[in-house]
Amino acid sequence: MSTEFNYKRAWRDLKPLYEALPEEMKELYRKVQKAGADIKQVKGHCETLTGVPDELRQAFTEADIADLSKSMHTIYNLGHWDYRDTALSPEGWQRDNYGCYWKFRMLAKETLIKRGFRDWDKYETIGTDSYMDHKEGTEFDNGELPALLKPVLVEFEVLSVDNINYKPHPFMIGSQYLTNSKGMYLDFNRAPCAMRGCNLSYAEHTSDRVVFLKRRPDRQETDENKLAQVEIDNLESVKPLMKKHKLDGFVFVK
Repeated sequence: MSTEFNYKRAWRDLKPLYEALPEEMKELYRKVQKAGADIKQVKGHCETLTGVPDELRQAFTEADIADLSKSMHTIYNLGHWDYRDTALSPEGWQRDNYGCYWKFRMLAKETLIKRGFRDWDKYETIGTDSYMDHKEGTEFDNGELPALLKPVLVEFEVLSVDNINYKPHPFMIGSQYLTNSKGMYLDFNRAPCAMRGCNLSYAEHTSDRVVFLKRRPDRQETDENKLAQVEIDNLESVKPLMKKHKLDGFVFVK
């Protein structure tokens, strides 16, 4: 993995969102925490909770719909992206050992749907992708590279970076990787390709890594097989970057 989640930055952004929540929502969350140890998922029904006190369900039923929808995401994200730095903790935020942040979201979602609020997720304000930072010491992956190329390939629209021309074919991962890999990520070097009849290693499967580009609208009217000099100069200027990130060339898309 070339990216990792920046918990500190996420918490720094979540702190004011939580502190701005209505006090009624914070109190409702504290009630969930108070009953947290007894609230459990029903086996085989991950979206159903048992052990929820009647008075707690009633409190969710009486809560303001918009406040509940907004709060469920902020509270869930704070708990899910827990960052052990008390200096960054929002005022009044309390941790627990019972996963009450996801229990709060499940109860809120269940309540909102029962009350006919179909846009229960409309207040999603923060996403995981916003906090994925490049991991120092690793190579940039295809998903990260467009952001590096766009500021320098100014004469084109950078669409994506991808691999093409696979030889002999894309590497296939099989069940043996689940048993041979250590940790939470698969190690491609633990076993050969799983495609039938292929026993080659990951390193023996090759491909071209290319940048997909689109010419600017004002240039598309010119000869599509002939680039303008300013475009050629722009492509030449990124050669060092192409070499650094092991990029083999460009593909032009109409």
